[in-house]
Amino acid sequence: MTGSNRHDRPAGARAVSTTATALVAGLAIGVALLAPTPTLAHFSWLAATLVDERLAFVPQFGHHLPAQRALSVERIDSAMAFDPAGQATRTERTDQSLSIAVGAPGTYVLSARLHPRFWSRTTEGGRNASRRDYPDAFSCRASIDAVTTLVNTGTAKSSVAQAAGHDFELIAQQDPSRLSAGDRLEVLILFRGQPWQGSLQGTWAGYAPEHDDDYPVNVETDHRGIAQIELSRRGGWLLWASTRELYADPETCDEQAWNATLTFEVP
Repeated sequence: MTGSNRHDRPAGARAVSTTATALVAGLAIGVALLAPTPTLAHFSWLAATLVDERLAFVPQFGHHLPAQRALSVERIDSAMAFDPAGQATRTERTDQSLSIAVGAPGTYVLSARLHPRFWSRTTEGGRNASRRDYPDAFSCRASIDAVTTLVNTGTAKSSVAQAAGHDFELIAQQDPSRLSAGDRLEVLILFRGQPWQGSLQGTWAGYAPEHDDDYPVNVETDHRGIAQIELSRRGGWLLWASTRELYADPETCDEQAWNATLTFEVP
């Protein structure tokens, strides 16, 4: 594993808590491999809050914490949730959020797949459409986002290394709520169920980026698909990776991208 976890920029005026409650409270606001490295693009992740003995989840959108905006829960295509024992638990959807009941204390895992989306650069600017609508587009990308979050509700030992079966996903190998600043978190990245080699980027709440693609964490996975993240500080964390291939039908789009994110809190 190679890469970097930078320490050269302290938390600044943009600091924001990303605990389960604060993340949503702040919402007022055929196939050929191209490259496994991330490219500059907006992507999605999950925020959660505890309401009346239920954890409610809302998708977010942007580059850094805090999110640029919240997304409608209608963007969620499918979801799986696991209780602290690693058992699948039922999800319920309302107009505002996806939620699960909180039973035993510990860390809950929720992983969702968002509906696929197209993005084309055209003479009229960016459009949420494919080449079927804009055949002369400069470029077209189809994206699928898999978003996972870990939310702790108590100190019990929890089983968090749960794969949801998405094409591309990030899976924490330890419970971050039982780690501390200075510890390392192993993250397994799978693509179509197999270990993936590439770059994982990350940031924390309060990091003040100089530009959208400025991330203080950039590490490579090893042959097992494992990236080791140095948890340099407490608070909310956001990790993401992206991979892409040529789109199967070039008359529809140029490339297919998969984005995967993992959010959690270090106590």
